[in-house]
Amino acid sequence: MKFMKIGTRPDTFYTEEAVRTLISDVPSDLSIQINNISYLLHKFSLFPRCGLLQRLCSDSDDSENVTIELHDIPGGEDAFELCAKFCYGITINLSAHNFVPAFCAAKFLRMTESVEKGNFILKLEAFFNSCILEGWKDSIVTLQTTAKLPEWSENLGIIRKCIDSIVEKILTPPAKVTWSYTYTRPGYNKKHHSVPKDWWTEDISDLDIDMFRCIMTALRTINILQPQLIGEALHLQFSLFPRCGLLQRLCSDSDDSENVTIELHDIPGGEDAFELCAKFCYGITINLSAHNFVPAFCAAKFLRMTESVEKGNFILKLEAFFNSCILEGWKDSIVTLQTTAKLPEWSENLGIIRKCIDSIVEKILTPPAKVTWSYTYTRPGYNKKHHSVPKDWWTEDISDLDIDMFRCIMTALRTINILQPQLIGEALHVYASRWLPDTTKVRAPESSVSRAEEFEEKNRRVLEIVVSLIPTDKGSVSAGFLMRLLSTANYLGVSPVTKTELLRKCSQQLEEATVEDILFPSQSSQLNQHFYDIDLVLSVLESFLVLCKRQTPASIESSQFLRSLRKVGKLIDSYLQVVARDVNMPVLKVVSLAEAVPDIAREDHDAIYKAINIYLKDHPDLNKAEKKRLCRILDCQKLSPEVRAHAVKNERLPLRTVVQLLFFEQERGSTTTTNNITNKLSFQELIPKGKQAPTPRNEQGKLKLGPDHEKPSGTTYGTKSTAAVSESGEKDNHKIVVKRSEGKVPVELERKSGRGEIEEMDAEKGRDTGKLESRRMNSKGSRSDPGRDKGRER
Repeated sequence: MKFMKIGTRPDTFYTEEAVRTLISDVPSDLSIQINNISYLLHKFSLFPRCGLLQRLCSDSDDSENVTIELHDIPGGEDAFELCAKFCYGITINLSAHNFVPAFCAAKFLRMTESVEKGNFILKLEAFFNSCILEGWKDSIVTLQTTAKLPEWSENLGIIRKCIDSIVEKILTPPAKVTWSYTYTRPGYNKKHHSVPKDWWTEDISDLDIDMFRCIMTALRTINILQPQLIGEALHLQFSLFPRCGLLQRLCSDSDDSENVTIELHDIPGGEDAFELCAKFCYGITINLSAHNFVPAFCAAKFLRMTESVEKGNFILKLEAFFNSCILEGWKDSIVTLQTTAKLPEWSENLGIIRKCIDSIVEKILTPPAKVTWSYTYTRPGYNKKHHSVPKDWWTEDISDLDIDMFRCIMTALRTINILQPQLIGEALHVYASRWLPDTTKVRAPESSVSRAEEFEEKNRRVLEIVVSLIPTDKGSVSAGFLMRLLSTANYLGVSPVTKTELLRKCSQQLEEATVEDILFPSQSSQLNQHFYDIDLVLSVLESFLVLCKRQTPASIESSQFLRSLRKVGKLIDSYLQVVARDVNMPVLKVVSLAEAVPDIAREDHDAIYKAINIYLKDHPDLNKAEKKRLCRILDCQKLSPEVRAHAVKNERLPLRTVVQLLFFEQERGSTTTTNNITNKLSFQELIPKGKQAPTPRNEQGKLKLGPDHEKPSGTTYGTKSTAAVSESGEKDNHKIVVKRSEGKVPVELERKSGRGEIEEMDAEKGRDTGKLESRRMNSKGSRSDPGRDKGRER
């Protein structure tokens, strides 16, 4: 191939988005628009050489900044850029590949000698005559490129001149052939053989049928060549027919035996697949791989390239490659299975999908010690050189498949029932992490329009299939993974069936979860919306409690059941301490979740007190009623001594709560309160505190002491005392005398109140509660019954 270099300056064009600009100190005063590309150039370089631009600029009203649209320039932006570089003196390399678009564009821009001497058209014509037409393969390549600009090439005489040059060289005696040519007949060697008479037949077979016909017509018109040479060329052009049964049948149905036009618009794999089959027929080298096997095989089946048509045909070669190479390889099987997505029906009918899945499943079931093929495993800390093959070596590679192929493989593995459920769960975890959105990073869109419905539906389908594939064995997947799936399901808006199933699975493993696992982000787009989705956590907790109530009495009375309850209670209280810092979190949501935890699930109320204190600290604008509602969930009797000592001095707590604390602190000084909880649980104890029936009262508002409300024997008080004091604290017309000297609270409690998390709260001793020690709380009316009874005992 011959080249011609024009220009000496380096290429200084650069692209920024859809704008091509020349690096220059001179600002641009000319904008050329071609399709979607804008060129920012200069008049002084282009106008002296382009007659068309001169005329278009003279028609413009703005003489300073001119914008010209050249959407119909032959060759498009690439051809224009060659012309522009010539005008700027930038080096360009002309060849048979770019001559046609450059010549047509130069003619379009009128870069003639009448505009400026030594213009681009003169240079191009010199290159065409002295280089292209003098070369054999250059003439053929140039003739091939005219297919993109047939009318321009025909009108400018490029096609006629190339055909004349090719015919002239074909008629050259073989002894005078000095140029390079292609000749791949078996047994032929250029070094030891003279130039054969049909040396030219293979090169012209690269041309399309129209150009090939023009050359053959010219040769037959001249009538110099022997008929068998023309027949050899025709055999190469039509070598598809002996190998393609479909083309033979279609050609036999045609009335015109010389010129046949066949339409194959429905060939599987399109033009790329057909070209592979055509190259095989011509004996041209093709490289088969897992990436192009499926379209090639389907196209060969479509063209009926079978052994009954000709021995050693394409289908036989492809089947041998499939069985000996693809199915024997791990990643080749996966890649081939991926490519079947473009031709699903053909691949299914030809058995490609089934054979690939069988091959993949067989390799997954291979013992890790016998795995010798390459695989992808990117877990942190893993090194193939220093570690043996892990059991889940296969999980990352199959995550490249689409959800349908992935489901087929996972279903096959579960049917065989050899792998551990944890390995199935790990594969689901890897796949979900690969394809599902991360709800901790994805925020809800501002409008439904901004979210692509197709993408959302695809993710919904992936999640629903992943959930359906989770093994029923408890512990096959982690609690954290289940919680993330639930958060994603809430974000995507999956079907109620899928969400209910996820809630059930999450509740079964709720005791294994951590606070980080249940920190679901809120998906609402409203302003001032709280960050955490506390309602979703409440749904999981309620589902957990439903499962608890379905347990047998023997299971409920077991210590393991109580431990599970306590773990969940501790988890929820720790969660509340985090969400309490959310400045937009409504108090009722915190209360609802806190009250949903059964009393038996909390061994003490230290953690819930900490959550309440954090909420009060980060929400200073709460009104009195909201503070009372929040603190109502606190059981003062279940606070540890040091936490109770801190709470007494906590200025954020409402007065009623402080009164309760002082009451129990004073009571504790004279009697020992027992709060031990037995291991024997009843169904009633699983009902959350906030959902129990209200305590019955008489007409005067006094508490009725029925069998469940009678005062315990001795001086021991249960949690009902808290409710009694709460009632008394709300009555303004009742009288309470609280006497408490400064030394009433032990010094030991004063020291402990400054420890740990409690330190961040107020440690000031001169608090209003100190004033309460020397004051009397006057109120009218009657005191609640347990409070009155205690007063009588004193």
